[in-house]
Amino acid sequence: MKKRQTCLLLCFICLLSFCGGCAHTKTKRELDSLAVVLGIAIDKAEEKDEIGSESFGEDSEKLLLTAQVVRNISISQNSSESESSGSGNEGDLGRPYWNVQVVGSNLLETLRSAIHITNRRLYVAHNQVVIISKDIAQQGIAKYLDYFFRDHETRYDVGIVISDGKAGEVLDVVSHLESFPAQDLKKLVERQKDDAHGPQCTLFSFIKDYKIPYKSTLVPIVRIITPEESDNKSPYLHIAGSAVFKDDKMVTSLDENQTRGALWVLGQVENGIIALDYEGANVAIEIIEGSGDFNVEYVDGRIKIKANAKMTGVLGELQGSRKVEPVVLRAIEKACAEEIESKIRSAFNEIQSNKADVLGIAERFYRYHYKTWKKIADDFDSLYENADLTVDVKTEIIRTGSLMEPADENGGESN
Repeated sequence: MKKRQTCLLLCFICLLSFCGGCAHTKTKRELDSLAVVLGIAIDKAEEKDEIGSESFGEDSEKLLLTAQVVRNISISQNSSESESSGSGNEGDLGRPYWNVQVVGSNLLETLRSAIHITNRRLYVAHNQVVIISKDIAQQGIAKYLDYFFRDHETRYDVGIVISDGKAGEVLDVVSHLESFPAQDLKKLVERQKDDAHGPQCTLFSFIKDYKIPYKSTLVPIVRIITPEESDNKSPYLHIAGSAVFKDDKMVTSLDENQTRGALWVLGQVENGIIALDYEGANVAIEIIEGSGDFNVEYVDGRIKIKANAKMTGVLGELQGSRKVEPVVLRAIEKACAEEIESKIRSAFNEIQSNKADVLGIAERFYRYHYKTWKKIADDFDSLYENADLTVDVKTEIIRTGSLMEPADENGGESN
């Protein structure tokens, strides 16, 4: 009896080993049929970009899709001939990724037709970011995002970024810290939380704002800084403010300072540096806690908005010969408040003049002042365009560091 049980157990173990081998073979075979995508860029196609697509029609408008795929031995072997024929960059051959370019009429067709170049189906479940060129953004991006929301492989935390130039060129900028430019860009956007000069935007957050009546949204803008524009020997990516979307179209943009102003009111400034000039001395305040909000009311036929911001910080640097006395701290706090207010007003003026409700004024009326909203809903655009803004900023510097006396007691003068 025991011998029979032992034999059955051994047979069962052998079967498990065999099944495991089958599963491994199947998984390997599935992976060998996929090209894992880490980044997608969407540009308008030109006739010179015609890759993997039928000829341009007279009235057709096609898109140029660049997909950054993870390279392995199989892709390297298959892509050598394709890249030399114009479907990618020959300089990619020594890198762990391949930027595949395809032209098509819509996103689904273009992604699927890439198999004729890669010999594999593009797999977007690990995609990190979607980069859209500014000229497409100005025409509307909803039709391009539609695919991502219908596709079961797409994750909703994929970042959305608007490129100042060609979107595909962003994926060509080699990172010195990350293996893949797409991952480098995703982390660059995420790190804006530490500086608050660029907003966070994902597929989910964009479509959420898009579905709210009158609500506008901010999307980070990425710009390639060339060696001619900086002291760096190689190009690098920079978040250059934000694109303002009304419905699904980009209507204007905010620079980095204006973006921070908007983020103050949205309560999205938690860290960062405030640089000031105080009586000819450079001052740097490190934000350790920030908050913001706004209130709305409808009085005498006008919308009135009160923006509130609060900053708690530490004195990070004070150049010059001034001692850190209470009167000096109070003056610096006041200068900080004025700087924050200036950025808030500059941001509001830009979005208001373009009738873009980035703050969510209409939604605030709808949620908390519904009776008033029913009265003003039909005329909201014109009322918003003439709305009054007041700003209240409170700042407090709670630490000055371990140095109370100025490091430069002579104010920069040599003996």
